[in-house]
Amino acid sequence: MAWCEANGLDYIFGLPGNAVLDRMVEPIADDVRVRRAEAHAAMVRRYTETRYGAKSWKCHRRVAARQPGAARAAHRGLLAVADRA
Repeated sequence: MAWCEANGLDYIFGLPGNAVLDRMVEPIADDVRVRRAEAHAAMVRRYTETRYGAKSWKCHRRVAARQPGAARAAHRGLLAVADRA
């Protein structure tokens, strides 16, 4: 990511989940679970973003998260995204 930023390149990288990111997006994940239950829907999805900085990073970066609300456990997608205005 740092190389892309230093060379003016946009990027999208997949991130592994961790306890910190899970806590950061939990309010949205809970909202998705509630909406799915109230609507009796098989699947409800919502997307959110936050700022996150891993210990190995020199700065905080934009992280987008896909929040699946499914009857069965579904994978939460986490992406580090180039922060361009």
